Amino acid sequence: ALDASVLDPNDRLGEKNRYIADLRNAAIVGALQQAAPPGTVLDLGCGTGSLSSAIAGSGRTLLGLDISPGLLARTKERGLAGRALFAAFDGARIPVRDASISAITTYVVLNHVLDEAMLGSLLREMRRVLAPGGVVAAIEQVRARDTLDAAEWKHQRTRDDFIRRFGAAGLAVQSAEVIRYGHFPTTPLVRQGWVPRSAWPLLHRAERALGRTWGVARRDYCDVLFLLKAADA
Repeated sequence: ALDASVLDPNDRLGEKNRYIADLRNAAIVGALQQAAPPGTVLDLGCGTGSLSSAIAGSGRTLLGLDISPGLLARTKERGLAGRALFAAFDGARIPVRDASISAITTYVVLNHVLDEAMLGSLLREMRRVLAPGGVVAAIEQVRARDTLDAAEWKHQRTRDDFIRRFGAAGLAVQSAEVIRYGHFPTTPLVRQGWVPRSAWPLLHRAERALGRTWGVARRDYCDVLFLLKAADA
């Protein structure tokens, strides 16, 4: 499956991947519709173009960037010619002009930037290319305690740590909402195909509602949707 490499490669049936992608797409596209001005959306770390496809399908012009040529090659399978442009970048400098992007999206991209200086530089690059009034909609995995897994090349920071780093780069957090729990009780049922897809929107709403009540779980990672604007906007 196109999403396996960026979601859960062990999801044999693909149902968990589809469920997560549906939740992610609804959250990101909804945030853009509510908060982003018209103009080009930059999908940073676009991978095979799964999120990009949903954004382009909502009527936005899109630029997708990724450091992996292999993943970018598979964006052609999405059939987005004429609606989106995909290109490689070096993971450091975003190859667009200052203040030229209306919205930036990321999905579990910043989690994989382990070098602290590099993360700060990338966030400042995001601020540089963001147009006045533009927004960033970023979904990242957070934990109650900072957790580094070098073997998996993943750093799950705390929500407060992300907020601090965004602020240092000139990006003010408008909201930071828990939208999914990594080991929510219904996830194994979804993975086995025991939950009909017609019920997925209900589960999405349930996870987001519980996220507003529970916040970040003590012993589990959470997907948090950060909505950011330029601090001086």
